Amino acid sequence: MSEKTTKAEVIPFSVDSKSAWHSVLKYLAQKEDTPVDIACGSCLVSSERMYYPVERLTINYEAQWNATSIFMRYWTETRTWLAQEVHYFDRWGREHNKPGFDYYDSKKGKWKTGTFNPIESRVRGYSGSASARPWDPREVTVQRAEDVPCEEETGRRNSSGTVKDSILNVLSERYPFFEKLYGSYNNGERNTYSDETVKGATVGEVVLADGEKKKELVAKAGNLAQEKCIQQIPGQKYANFSMGFKHEIESAVWYYPAYKVVYKYQDKQYECLVSGCVVGCVYETAAPADDFLNTISQQSETRKKELNQSKKKATKQILIAGVVVELIAILGIFYNLVKITAGEGGKVGVIVWLVIAVSAIVFSRIMFAKRRRIKSDILNVDNEKETTVQNRQDRKMRIFDIMADDNLADIEKEKKCKEV
Repeated sequence: MSEKTTKAEVIPFSVDSKSAWHSVLKYLAQKEDTPVDIACGSCLVSSERMYYPVERLTINYEAQWNATSIFMRYWTETRTWLAQEVHYFDRWGREHNKPGFDYYDSKKGKWKTGTFNPIESRVRGYSGSASARPWDPREVTVQRAEDVPCEEETGRRNSSGTVKDSILNVLSERYPFFEKLYGSYNNGERNTYSDETVKGATVGEVVLADGEKKKELVAKAGNLAQEKCIQQIPGQKYANFSMGFKHEIESAVWYYPAYKVVYKYQDKQYECLVSGCVVGCVYETAAPADDFLNTISQQSETRKKELNQSKKKATKQILIAGVVVELIAILGIFYNLVKITAGEGGKVGVIVWLVIAVSAIVFSRIMFAKRRRIKSDILNVDNEKETTVQNRQDRKMRIFDIMADDNLADIEKEKKCKEV
């Protein structure tokens, strides 16, 4: 193993402090749980330039392998054998895989076949009449078949090869914000580290990987190299595999730029990091929040519960009016029609019950319409919630646009924000 000397490079700031502050305001405005006035109500306290050093270990390796290649031929053969099974024969000599019985249908005057039905059995556990008889069980010989995969070795030969590659390991475990802030960095400009290149910024402590960490990464590279070597072996199988592994470690430290932004909202300070080389990348652990989302969610759930109760009530009324009252009314009309037929009067009763029946039908239709409206209102509750949240977000972004407009004076910005 050989190891190259660590080189240090600095990624220069390409994002200025004003853009970093605007990125913070935009990020806060886009969060749904922040207050409406977050963009105009937040005040910048400080913006400190920082450099965070991250070690980058590149493992360059060369692996030489030797193996015996085994060449195979594969095919499928159909294997057949004889098996003994119990089959059942009815009175006509037909075979059945499951037990059953024959019985005489006295109504139709002919024999029929049946199957077992223990629940309705009356004779010897069989369904049907007392004349039912089980099918005759006999042992028969049947032929079975299955496809069997086969293989045959057709030849062997010695083979060898070489694999060269490299693995980059960015050791950023110290910084939870690293992936979010620098996931979009595309290896732009870098300068050699010097006091001049990091001037005006606080530089973090360099922590290099220890021997154990390097051994772990080399082992990882060795495993990957073995996989790639095995993939190169000709043939379908192999034997006597061996591999020689040589590697070299290149160590480099890149200093990543960031702004440590401290701002105040309603007399409370908050802190976040902003990438100094990727525009718009913000990392925060805490931000101002209000109860708007919880409140509107609770209101929506309460409203849906109320509507569901109304729907249940309307359904109950439909059932009562449409089933119970209608049934009673029909019986009343029928009874009075019988009285009219018998010459005992009943015309008034028919009219009364007819009015009740019609009223019940009209009432049911009204309740049906109400129930449909309620179902539509339940669906609209979530849509109204989403619309309200979106309108609120639009207002927040309009406020941000005002605050980011450098052509407006502070008094003008405050006036426009209040109008929004």
